[in-house]
Amino acid sequence: MAHSAAITSFAYTVINNAGILLSGSRDRKVKAWSIQQGTLKCEVEKMMNAEVTCMQLTSPLYLVVGLSDGTFAGWDLSSDQISILPAHN
Repeated sequence: MAHSAAITSFAYTVINNAGILLSGSRDRKVKAWSIQQGTLKCEVEKMMNAEVTCMQLTSPLYLVVGLSDGTFAGWDLSSDQISILPAHN
């Protein structure tokens, strides 16, 4: 359930009146935790081809994740859609 490597970033949002803590790690995963229940709601690892270095909510339901290989991943929390943006040159 816990990350298997150091946590590098986190963000907080509210979805359907429930507090959600998002954590990113060197284990290449982003996890969503229920604040009220103290449980793991979901995790995303399929989009992460490198370590998570930073995260920022650009709206309450859209998370941008920076990866150590220079790519960005966008996660729409309302639809669970993931977009990958290419690495910097």
